[in-house]
Amino acid sequence: MTEKKEETKKTEKKKSIIMKIVGVILVIFFACVVFILLPMFVPWGPQCKATRPVIKKVPPERNAWVEYNKAIAQEPVKKIQKNYNRLPEWIKEIPRDHAFTKEQKSYLDQFSEAFTHLQNGAKLPEAQYSTELYTGRLADLMATIQKGDWT
Repeated sequence: MTEKKEETKKTEKKKSIIMKIVGVILVIFFACVVFILLPMFVPWGPQCKATRPVIKKVPPERNAWVEYNKAIAQEPVKKIQKNYNRLPEWIKEIPRDHAFTKEQKSYLDQFSEAFTHLQNGAKLPEAQYSTELYTGRLADLMATIQKGDWT
């Protein structure tokens, strides 16, 4: 009987040691959670106020997009936008040192006014794209989107 009591005492002692080790591990785990992970989600101390940048409208005489929009509004450019798949193959990828044939030059001559607007826009110091809010009927907008007619 004394052997059983001694064995029981030993197993209880082992259990208590194991429980202490588990307790220390749990304390360390929760300390990590509180002191390492919690500050990632809940910052301590005073919060810094982020300043919002003020976006100022670029005057039209300095805005490159005014010229770019004029280039896009040219009638030959509108035709390209509608029929992009019908462009000649040579125009889709032109190498730097390419010498144009007479036919290619005559094709590009119809875009001379658009090229002029692009060059003028590239010379301007700033570019700020802005668009007007759509104020028409939603059905008209959806029909335009479905047709793919953006001009």
